[in-house]
Amino acid sequence: MTHPLADFANIVQLPVHWSNQDPLGHVNNVEYLRWAEYGRLAFLADLGFFELYQKKKIAPVLASITCDYRNPITYPDTVEVGTRVQEVGETSFTLTYRIISGSKRRLAAEGTAVVVLFDLEKMQTCSITKDLRDVLQKPNE
Repeated sequence: MTHPLADFANIVQLPVHWSNQDPLGHVNNVEYLRWAEYGRLAFLADLGFFELYQKKKIAPVLASITCDYRNPITYPDTVEVGTRVQEVGETSFTLTYRIISGSKRRLAAEGTAVVVLFDLEKMQTCSITKDLRDVLQKPNE
């Protein structure tokens, strides 16, 4: 059987904490969005987005996020979050993520995040350059 994250460029492993659970005994839905954020930030860091921010004050800003919950996660466990580029537009790009339960080895959640490239000095969106487009598309090749 193929690993559910085999075609993902970036994978982070995170612990599930007791405090992540809600009174119903499973991880609260908000935690999945946090895990997606950890995956997104690790992915963007690997691509050099934080250097872009420091040099040019261009930031990747989250515009929207979706999450489809597939299976519950409970403590104790770990999760693997896979992140990859789905699509690159003119001023934004869409990432796909999957969250896998480490103990059950099954899909717990998946979704997308739309990230807009934003010029913090001009306070407006900015175009994705050819160089940046190449960087975004490279991990998927």
